[in-house]
Amino acid sequence: MFLLLSFVIANPAVAARAKANGLVLIVEGNDRETHRDITDSIPRDMRVQPSEDFLAALANEGVTGPVGEALVNPRTRKATIVAVQKAMRAAGAAAVLSVRAKRNRAGARDMHVVLLVTTQAGPMIEEDYTLSPGEKATAHVGPLLSASLPDLARSSSAPEAASPPAAAAPPVEAPASGTSAVVDGDRAPEKNKRPRKKKEPVKEPVEEASSAASDEPADEQPERDRAATRKRATFTNATVIGEAGIGVARRQLQYSDPWIGRLRPYIAPGMAVYSVGAEVYPAASTNIEVLKDVGLVGRYAGSLGVESTASDGQKVTGSFQRYALGLRARIPTGDRKTMPLIGLEATYGIWNYAFTGTDEAVDEAPSVQYRYVRAGADARIPFGAWTVLAGAGYMNISSAGLLSERFPNLTVAGIDILGGGTYAVMPSIELRLLVTYARFFSSANPDPDADYVAGGTLDQYVIATFGAATLF
Repeated sequence: MFLLLSFVIANPAVAARAKANGLVLIVEGNDRETHRDITDSIPRDMRVQPSEDFLAALANEGVTGPVGEALVNPRTRKATIVAVQKAMRAAGAAAVLSVRAKRNRAGARDMHVVLLVTTQAGPMIEEDYTLSPGEKATAHVGPLLSASLPDLARSSSAPEAASPPAAAAPPVEAPASGTSAVVDGDRAPEKNKRPRKKKEPVKEPVEEASSAASDEPADEQPERDRAATRKRATFTNATVIGEAGIGVARRQLQYSDPWIGRLRPYIAPGMAVYSVGAEVYPAASTNIEVLKDVGLVGRYAGSLGVESTASDGQKVTGSFQRYALGLRARIPTGDRKTMPLIGLEATYGIWNYAFTGTDEAVDEAPSVQYRYVRAGADARIPFGAWTVLAGAGYMNISSAGLLSERFPNLTVAGIDILGGGTYAVMPSIELRLLVTYARFFSSANPDPDADYVAGGTLDQYVIATFGAATLF
């Protein structure tokens, strides 16, 4: 016993390891304010241990670059989690908090927070935050740690075992730009550097960390642990996106060279419209890269009736409906939080404008029913809480309803252009203001002896809507 005690006293590293079992904090990025906020976010009664031993152990496992970047990258994520689990056990750490932060073009701060513990194979917490200018990270990270790691709080009955509170740590200065920094509760970033051994990247499957960290199978972990590992849904990775809106629309139809038949032009200067839609990505929560951003899209829009009076006093009421159903793919161009997201669609739809009234008036009114296959593309361009939306599509129209009956040789096509913006009032809700222009143009190719003879038609719609979108 005497020899054992002498060995422990004579070896500070062993004694420190016995008292470790705390939190290792790693903050990376080029934002000085975030480094201070995260350090101040650690609860005063939480055990924090220096990061040197952990980083050295992590380097021995082949992870020598920024930890946050390796955890975000799908190609290195699994191997990095395995390496972090091994390094935690080697350094005697109970948990590792990785924070990756950077400023976006709007001046807000984007943070990716990952909490790993030795008792769980995957991340216990993985969250994305966007902090507006002046907003502190302390309000988000502090409660996160207190709720997730209650066992790391120091006991008030054993003050001699307590280490200095995290808030007493010396100020941390972040690198000027571009470089990553590591922060812990006791040392500034420049003191955390240690020589690192070169080693081949870890290639073990994540299941190894699972068996070493816990004897409990992953599918038997508590539901609260599994829920905590899910990423916060955004409009770039959500499984379901729903939208609704109201607005006003204008329709104008003109005939070119109307020769024979009562072919009246038509203008509806203001119609009250409404719309709903949804996008569903069944594989969004999986790691199947080919399928996670491919889904179904469905949309419907309609209008209230608008009464019009012809020159001879006859009245008709017109209204329109449109339906669309098809496939949609979203293509990220980089970081999903800050870079544009491209959308591609292929849909089948019906655009119908019909009239009610006296038979004679309805017969002369320009009713249409465009059946089409549409190919379109759109883009989301984020600027902090604001997002610019733009899109365009081409419609290959197979028939035009009554218009096709009057002109059997009719050829018709359509295009649409969309523009507008959104503002995120909550992480899962955004307000939208959109303007859509649709143009249907045709060539009648008439028979001179037919009942209706004209060169063609130009049917135009301008639709402005204000609404909201949400996600799950």
